[in-house]
Amino acid sequence: MESSYQLEAIDPETSVVITGSQRLSRHIREEFNQHQARQGNRVWSSLNVMPWTAWNSLLWSLLAERWPAESEPLPYILSEQQSSYLWQDIVEESSWNNFLLQIPATAKKAWQAWQQYQQWQLDITSAAVWDKDQQAFSEWSQSFASRLQENHWLDSASSMNWLAEHFSLLQGMLPQHIYLAGFEQVTPQQQQLFERMSEHCELQWLQRNTNRTKPQVLRFNSRREEFRQAILSAKQSIEANYPDNPGYKFAIVVPELEKHKPLLERLLWQELTPCFQVDDIPTQGIYDFSLGEPLSKQPLVQTALNLLSFINGSVEQGVFRQLLMSPYWGKSGETVRLRAALERDIRAQHKERFSIEDFAQRDDNGRLSELVESLRTGREHISSQKMIGDWMQLLPTLLQTLQWPGYRSLSSREYQIQQTFLDCFNGLRSHQLFHKAEINFSQLLELLQLVVADKQFHQEQPKAPIQIMGMLETLGLEFDRAWLTGATYQVLPAKPNPNPFIDKQLLKQHQMPGSSSQRELDYAQQLLDSLLSSSPQVTLSYPLFEGDSELMPSPLLMSYQHQEVESNASLAPTFIQQVQFPAVESYQDDAGLPLTDRTIKGGTGFFKDQINCPFKAYLGYRLKTKAFEEAEQGLNAMERGQIVHKVLERFWKQQGSSEAVHKREAHELQSMIQPILEQVLVEFKDDFYYLQIESFFNNEKERLLTQLTQALVIDSKRLPFTPLHHEQRQTIEVAELVFNLQVDRIDQVEDGFLIIDYKTGNPTRQSLLSEPPEEPQLALYAINQHDNPVAGVSFFNINAKDVRYQGLADTIENLALSKRSAIKTPMSELIDSWRVQLEQVGQEIKQGQAIVNPRSCDYCDFSAACRINQRHKEVIETNEQGERHDS
Repeated sequence: MESSYQLEAIDPETSVVITGSQRLSRHIREEFNQHQARQGNRVWSSLNVMPWTAWNSLLWSLLAERWPAESEPLPYILSEQQSSYLWQDIVEESSWNNFLLQIPATAKKAWQAWQQYQQWQLDITSAAVWDKDQQAFSEWSQSFASRLQENHWLDSASSMNWLAEHFSLLQGMLPQHIYLAGFEQVTPQQQQLFERMSEHCELQWLQRNTNRTKPQVLRFNSRREEFRQAILSAKQSIEANYPDNPGYKFAIVVPELEKHKPLLERLLWQELTPCFQVDDIPTQGIYDFSLGEPLSKQPLVQTALNLLSFINGSVEQGVFRQLLMSPYWGKSGETVRLRAALERDIRAQHKERFSIEDFAQRDDNGRLSELVESLRTGREHISSQKMIGDWMQLLPTLLQTLQWPGYRSLSSREYQIQQTFLDCFNGLRSHQLFHKAEINFSQLLELLQLVVADKQFHQEQPKAPIQIMGMLETLGLEFDRAWLTGATYQVLPAKPNPNPFIDKQLLKQHQMPGSSSQRELDYAQQLLDSLLSSSPQVTLSYPLFEGDSELMPSPLLMSYQHQEVESNASLAPTFIQQVQFPAVESYQDDAGLPLTDRTIKGGTGFFKDQINCPFKAYLGYRLKTKAFEEAEQGLNAMERGQIVHKVLERFWKQQGSSEAVHKREAHELQSMIQPILEQVLVEFKDDFYYLQIESFFNNEKERLLTQLTQALVIDSKRLPFTPLHHEQRQTIEVAELVFNLQVDRIDQVEDGFLIIDYKTGNPTRQSLLSEPPEEPQLALYAINQHDNPVAGVSFFNINAKDVRYQGLADTIENLALSKRSAIKTPMSELIDSWRVQLEQVGQEIKQGQAIVNPRSCDYCDFSAACRINQRHKEVIETNEQGERHDS
């Protein structure tokens, strides 16, 4: 496709083209070169094309050449990064700091407001004095202006006003012809400079021979289907045109690209794989995102920054674990397994921060000593203060000492990330303006993190025929075909989003960005018109639904006819859907291998999982599959349960019978159990890290003391009983399977044994009445008492929400429950029923039954294996889309 720009009229010797973006500059330069080649030229002068920011930098350098020697030197122009840093420093030091939650975000918004005031050439002091935001911004602006004046600096926005004021000095230094392209919104500041330029040269807009294309408008059920169809259309177009036209370009335009990029990346990989055919060798450079990725999110960079933080002091557990699992640390691959094992152990630990010494202590056999020594050597290098320039020279050597970026060769992408990160060290140079004295490593690290946070990574790769970009980035560009996705009323036009630091009256009066709905509608129409002029084939599309939300098309599409695309909710890549499979027989594999060993471990847990989900039981107990343990903040339920069990065991061993608690007040019971609780907590200190923190220890003691006192109050209301056994181990045989039990407590009551299971959760008595019982441990305990009469079984829930018995008994008063909680079925009959039911469960365990049939998926680590939630979601979405299609 030939360019619509009238490039033949441009004389490259005497002309400059100024564009609104770097991307458009590159496009016009390429189109000019292709135009010269089509004309049969073999040699031609390069066309000077540059974006607006580069043009202003050039004008400033020209002004410096003409600046009178006897005058005061030209101000120093702050970079964007320097200005942003200065604004953040001002906001942090201001009295408004106490009212701000996100200082960096606030400083960024204030800096943007300052730029807009300069671009629209407005007076900041005219802002509303009654508005708190305006008051704060006015103070910050005065501080910023004062610092600029004191140091003879200018920010980039203010520098353009300075240029306009002294433009006469550039007489005779401008090219004869200046062409403008890609400026959809011209600010008053830009207009003023255009007028100054037109006084010294011929200034005109670069003309285009364009016609507004009539688009095809499509609607889809979901965004996934919309994206997939756009990708398939791009694939078909490239396959048909690219061999004969290597310059063919297909643009997929996505509003809110950052939000939807993950889904797009998955679909692009699925549909292009990344090839055009299944059997092709993978090809790079088929598609390219215009949107860069945050450099700070790249694992290679995160590892480097975490290593620098580690040698500077202790780091949080999550940071230390990232280092242990990182492939970008260590000169030898032999340490990978050792570090992974250490990371697994640390997951379950409560320790919040780790130092180099902590790392060394956990290396029992010294097999990670080389890494430990590299960290200690690095720590020695950063012990003294240095100038920023000296730190810049040290950092590459320091990272090499720390064995970064690892032992293996980097891929092309990783190498580019590494070089982009190393280039950030040069970005520290800009901070020398503010830090002219020596700084310590902590200050240096903070500055480096700021530089990296502002840096975007964009992988360099061959020019891709499929371009995925945001709508603003299409301004002035040309494509063989363009597809705008997501053209809904939520994003086209965008909702007004005025800067809170700009007076609202000024916003509306000068039609500044975000000032009103009408302004955003007009701007959206400009963008759409530009897109419709960018290609002879344009498709506009939108989804009807996103999740449960119904979407509406943009009002800008109302004048076009809309076509509905048939729904296809399949998650499989298209090439798999197109494969012609022979007749497929369905087969449900419900069972694994039969169990041959009679002795099993985790007996009650095995039975519980077999009852609630046989698949979970098979994975957990037969295949020994389990998730990594994760440490929780504070004590987890199991640890609290251990404390409760130990305290009550010691209490009842000391007291011997219920007479010790009968007719006692709550405060008396509290004084009886408090010493035991304190003793147990002290004993657990070494095992539970958080108990070593005095404030946590005291809070936990008060919390548990309240709950345990309530538990004794409940026991004081029961009929007389004598605790017989505590934490008693028993062996049971069910369906010829032998395993161990541990009964928390067995009380002797008038009509037999009462079996008690302490719980810090909230099981209910209904879980004992289901068939088979969802919580089978009490039933297993009961059937294992043989000839001993069982008067009842009960959970004793002891937690912040509830302290009470939840169980079944022939005499309900043995559980301090009311008559209405009594059951009609005698315990002997219940136990006989449980024996039959649990025998059947045991037979299923022996047969290896492993069907995915959960009663509940709570607290399950295997959802990725059974995929029941995903399948359930697919069924719901398919049914809903079918209903929408029918309606």
